[in-house]
Amino acid sequence: MRYVLVANDAFPLREYIMKPFSRKVATPANKIFSYRLSRARRMIEIHHIVMACCTLHNFLRSKVHQKTPLESLDEEELKSGNVSPGPRCNESMSLSKTSWHPTNSAKLVRESFVENLNNGHVPWQQRFNE
Repeated sequence: MRYVLVANDAFPLREYIMKPFSRKVATPANKIFSYRLSRARRMIEIHHIVMACCTLHNFLRSKVHQKTPLESLDEEELKSGNVSPGPRCNESMSLSKTSWHPTNSAKLVRESFVENLNNGHVPWQQRFNE
């Protein structure tokens, strides 16, 4: 088994990124795998949210005497509600386009996870197959 990033449907399937199966084409085994993968992702997210909050809290407590530089703020017109990005936003911050079609090797990696992680189940998970 290789190491992979656990993701949701917002990410493309890659050899190093695992995401759940589409609900449209999921078999019973795939549904159980998708549930387990989503559960793992939620547990990881909760841990990271708690750690991020603690880190932000500690950072703000240590920097409370400093003011936010104006160049890091967006500008908002109060009457129209239009927001203009501040100078920190530029072309180098744009996201590059990526192909959302998974490769065959990415599909094989996910299938190997299905085979390995679906050994053994708890009875209530069978309701996902209905």
